[in-house]
Amino acid sequence: MTTMPIRRALLALALALALPAAAQDVPLEPADAAETSAADAAAAYYGAVAESLSASASPLDRILALDYATLAAAAAGREPEPVDRARVEALAEAAGDDPQALALLIANAALDGLPDLRQRLVARLLELDPHGLVAQLQGIAAAGDDPALLTERIVDAASNTPLQGRSAASLDMYARLAERHPLPPALLAAAPGVSARLAGETAALALWTRDVPPLRPLMRACAATAVANDPTRDRACQTLGRSLFETGDTVIVQTVGFAVLRQLLADPDAVARLEAAMRRIEWQQEQVGALMADPARRENRLHAWFTAMRTPGTTESGNARAFLEREGAALDPPADWRSRRERDEQE
Repeated sequence: MTTMPIRRALLALALALALPAAAQDVPLEPADAAETSAADAAAAYYGAVAESLSASASPLDRILALDYATLAAAAAGREPEPVDRARVEALAEAAGDDPQALALLIANAALDGLPDLRQRLVARLLELDPHGLVAQLQGIAAAGDDPALLTERIVDAASNTPLQGRSAASLDMYARLAERHPLPPALLAAAPGVSARLAGETAALALWTRDVPPLRPLMRACAATAVANDPTRDRACQTLGRSLFETGDTVIVQTVGFAVLRQLLADPDAVARLEAAMRRIEWQQEQVGALMADPARRENRLHAWFTAMRTPGTTESGNARAFLEREGAALDPPADWRSRRERDEQE
């Protein structure tokens, strides 16, 4: 799954600071001594933040310390240190009934080798936050290859729509971390002309783009072939697809909702309306990305977008629409315009 234009523009800034990039089509590959030095500085920075967070009294901070240790290892080009079960069990106990802390822990790679613990935490998260997008997507992912459990989880998720995302809360969390742990001069020096504020916001955004719930298990479970094999999923999958597309808090979530719904809709007119709505979202994202690329106005524009995006209730597509309205830019694409998705589909 490729990133939307605005995310690619933001990740390009992250690369200039040698920060870990989330998108596979924007690899972090230091090519010379200066870039290698910046990567070393990034590794030292993330390692220091991980150490600080691990000593915090906050369970959320201690869970985030795992992520920062992984980032430090990635920047240094090495594998992260393994995390023992006792530490993960202690973090799970400390997380208590905090859905955000539980969701972060469940998503951490430290649980990849602890499937029983992940299943237990997913069950707790679903009980605490049945209307949560992350909780329901983790529930579907945790069903694995069990077709009966997968169908049960899909039907349950559909019955709890609309699902509530946590994207704004996630960005705000990373923004507060960036404020508590500002980037060091060695990293700022790697990107001349980038202010401390822009660098901090870019650091938060680079982490935010990594914080994507598991969407592929839903896409596989609601693929046309899977639904044909188990028709009881059809209505629930359409409900989920429509909910993700219409109320998703990020464009990636909306794109998955679009993909799920489009392949299951039988009415050609409904498909045409859905595709027109998706084209409008894609156009607006591309226009925001283009405006963000203007060096003369990049910092102020990014700051405005960033501030709005970390506000509770904000969605990524709604933020893009409001941004373009402020800039006086067109909200609708020309008839002959084609999105990257459409171009890829035509090849």
